[in-house]
Amino acid sequence: MTQHPETISPETLMSWHQTQHPFVLIDVREPDEYQQANLKGRLIPLASVETQLPKLDTDTTYVIHCKKGIRSDTATALMRAKGFEKTYSLEGGIEAWQTTYGDTCPWTTHTPPTL
Repeated sequence: MTQHPETISPETLMSWHQTQHPFVLIDVREPDEYQQANLKGRLIPLASVETQLPKLDTDTTYVIHCKKGIRSDTATALMRAKGFEKTYSLEGGIEAWQTTYGDTCPWTTHTPPTL
């Protein structure tokens, strides 16, 4: 039986930003999707997530997103299985974010968009 990964709502993610709760946003879509619209997260396409894990810190809080939440659920489950316990999938992906907040992205990235 597959356990559903932990999720975070767009509203909770906005609250984390407003209260300065530290997190790293990872976008698991493809580069062409990232170019169309993005939330300024690190771009790590789903197919590359497992090979990129050694570059990530298991103590960091990660919020993973894609277009609708399916790929981010997969990436979140993989990361949690590999010891990244503070990893959350953005419910509904970038589409849910845009439904709630439009194209507003209140933060800026402090790291390059790709690893």
